[in-house]
Amino acid sequence: MKKLFQRQIWRWMRPVLAVLCPCLLVFAGICFYIVHQLDTSFQQSSISLNSLIQGSADKRLEEIYRYTLTLELNNANAFLRGTQSVPQPLPSSVYRLHDMMQDYVTTNPIVDAIYIYYPDLDFTVGNLGCYQASSYRALQNLPSPSGMDSWKQQLLVGNSSFFLLDNGGPEQKLCYVTPRVIEGEYTAVTVIELNPDALLQTFAQAQESYPNASALCILFDDQILSLEGQAAGEDTAAALFARWKENPLSGPVRQDGIVGFFSESMLPDLYYASFYTENDTMKTVRATAFICVAGAFLSLIIAIAGSLYIGSRSQRPLRRLLAKLGASEDKGDSYELLDSKVETLLETHSKDQKLLSEHQLLLDASFLRAALRGELRSESAAFAAANRYGVSFEGTAYQVLLFSGEGELFSESEQWRSPLDSLLRREQAKGLAAFYNGRLCVLLNTDAPLSETSLRELCIRILDLLCPGRAAAAGIGNAYDSMASIVTSYQCARRALLSCEPSEQHPVCRYTPDMAAGHHGNTKSMQLFSRQIYQKQYDQARKTLDQLCEEYLSTSAVPSSDVLRQQAVSSLLMDAACESLPEQETSELWRLLSLPCTLSEYRLRVQGILDHLDRVQMELPAESKPLPIAVRAKEILDENYTDPMIGLYFVSERLNVSNSYLSTAFKNMYQISVTQYINSLRIERAKSLMAETSMSVRDVALAVGFSSDASFIRVFKKQENKTPTMFRTDCRHDT
Repeated sequence: MKKLFQRQIWRWMRPVLAVLCPCLLVFAGICFYIVHQLDTSFQQSSISLNSLIQGSADKRLEEIYRYTLTLELNNANAFLRGTQSVPQPLPSSVYRLHDMMQDYVTTNPIVDAIYIYYPDLDFTVGNLGCYQASSYRALQNLPSPSGMDSWKQQLLVGNSSFFLLDNGGPEQKLCYVTPRVIEGEYTAVTVIELNPDALLQTFAQAQESYPNASALCILFDDQILSLEGQAAGEDTAAALFARWKENPLSGPVRQDGIVGFFSESMLPDLYYASFYTENDTMKTVRATAFICVAGAFLSLIIAIAGSLYIGSRSQRPLRRLLAKLGASEDKGDSYELLDSKVETLLETHSKDQKLLSEHQLLLDASFLRAALRGELRSESAAFAAANRYGVSFEGTAYQVLLFSGEGELFSESEQWRSPLDSLLRREQAKGLAAFYNGRLCVLLNTDAPLSETSLRELCIRILDLLCPGRAAAAGIGNAYDSMASIVTSYQCARRALLSCEPSEQHPVCRYTPDMAAGHHGNTKSMQLFSRQIYQKQYDQARKTLDQLCEEYLSTSAVPSSDVLRQQAVSSLLMDAACESLPEQETSELWRLLSLPCTLSEYRLRVQGILDHLDRVQMELPAESKPLPIAVRAKEILDENYTDPMIGLYFVSERLNVSNSYLSTAFKNMYQISVTQYINSLRIERAKSLMAETSMSVRDVALAVGFSSDASFIRVFKKQENKTPTMFRTDCRHDT
């Protein structure tokens, strides 16, 4: 046994390792990919930093350019450009222009000075004042006048804005020059002196976003204007820049462990750069690679150890199970043994289920035959028999289909059952089937009676399936809402079947009142008598009794049918007695009506019961008279509609009346059936829950009493013409 389980552990380990090793290879590939991506990300972040620097600097320079346009439109500037000599005294607008320039220099840290030079007037207006050009140059602490001519020559070149390095003083100054040329003549030149160090300080945000940046730099025309950081000196920065200028599309430039990234400004001859120490920037990448490799090996060790531990632990219950199954020492394969045992158990279970199904079909057939023989004379007896036979009905309508034909399928050999069950499942028709008195009888149980078209199509399919090419016919009985009325539906179907001749065309006949002539008597007198009983008009019922006996109870055509009609009248009277008399007295009256007797004796007994019920009704004071059965049923439904078991059977058993009596009385008073009223209460409650809570459709269905969300959705859509989800959506839109 030990060797067997060692083999099993190794057998269990092999697929684990077969999956684990490729996973580790994939993991290693992912690690290398991550390292590569980190390096690429580093380069992308550096490029993004340069783009941010370029964008920040160009944005500030664009603001300066817009300011020069503002100066171009200034009235004082336009006046000085158009005049031939310097007016004395100067207009106040010129001094306001000077004040505006002075304010701009004060508020803008990257601007050291700003002035406008007018060549025709040899006059300058700037933040230092309004003077002759040489005097203004002297105020800038420059050794004027010798350098003034060369300075003028540098200013009066080109027709568009450009940068210029002013080397006339002790410090280099970066000047942004905007000449104003009209018809080839320079009328004015706007000069803005920039502070490169201050411009570099605007990149503080970029340095915070990219803390790995070691140095930032601004270059103009191969000259370094400003450099901040310790990563690279001016010589290194200049060398890296010169190499980059040779091939600007080459990307980052490396030298002596320094990586440089360069980008060109939107303005000519101006460049931005960022420098990194390669050891510092790659430290994170190397650490990440080391962690990934270490994690891979650690995962491998843990996976192998865990697999061994789990394998040994998982074998314990298997070992005990195999010992119980009688596995031999060191022989055989435990998995094959288990597979064979499980297959045997499944086959046994399948056979047991098939036997149970066949047994239940036999019980269903026995129940149906008992109902067809008229043994279930009351609703309570039918309900008890259904429980005893294990038969469950979900619908409230019962209808019998009767088939007669020739051949083996219409015999008691039960060969018809399997294809018939398959057909009913395909048609989603629920019911029972049994062979009775040489005919095939099918009892349908639905929520509502099926249409005549649906019934005929179902009958034709059954006949085509069971009697192809042979003479056969079908009869359709009436639908009733009581199990005790199954025998009545059967009699109707039998009468309908007798009215049509079997043929290969498979005719189908539906029971009609015309077929009741000489068989069921005049049903109008029974309907009148029933209405009077429901309305407790017992004196009027006594007057109708003679007509009932003559036209309904004494047809003399089919004696067995006369007995059934007497039972229907007796059930009607007992329901009325249960509503007005004590239970013991009601039982005695039922025993009296059940005794064999002639029609005249039966009429006298019925008349005596009507007299007794009328006296009890008259003797009761108005305030002590019991509420009508329909009102009491409504109170029960209002209190218990969320109970999934509530229904016509539940209420009729609680009120001790038959289903048919309660159903008719309820519909006469409220013009709605019991089932429809229950559904209306549940749907109204469901609408409140859907609108006011976030409960799911299934939870709402169970909360209001439906057995499943499918039946809830079907009833909701039928009543509201929309699904619950659509109703909730509409409520939210309205809110």
